[in-house]
Amino acid sequence: MYIQLKLIMKYLKISALAFTVLALYACRYDKADELYVTPDCDTTVSTTFSQYVSTVVDNNCLECHSNANNATLGGSINLDGYANLINYVNDGANGGSFLGSIKHDPNYLQMPDGGAKLDDCTIQKLEKWINNGAQDN
Repeated sequence: MYIQLKLIMKYLKISALAFTVLALYACRYDKADELYVTPDCDTTVSTTFSQYVSTVVDNNCLECHSNANNATLGGSINLDGYANLINYVNDGANGGSFLGSIKHDPNYLQMPDGGAKLDDCTIQKLEKWINNGAQDN
């Protein structure tokens, strides 16, 4: 019985050591850029208002800045449709208040209000659309 107890203790020690080694290995330091690889942003494709810009605005801005809600939720800033959006694209240098707000430029209100900043690729594509003349296409 003493030999069996000694074998059990040896097995428990080896198991504990193995568990500790595995636990420490699992907690090793990893580089975030190796773990979370993001695809490159392809800004070479045509960024049009109808196919891209309107979808981004619809999904991220119109909850507050639509025809229906801008007076109560959006500070009377209406971004619903090209004719309304272009007013905030052309109201200043470098893409106006629209681009300044979505880029979280300190000179503008950061949008979406209370939400996360749009991802860099989306902002790059919107900026490309603006730099290419912000056409209603």
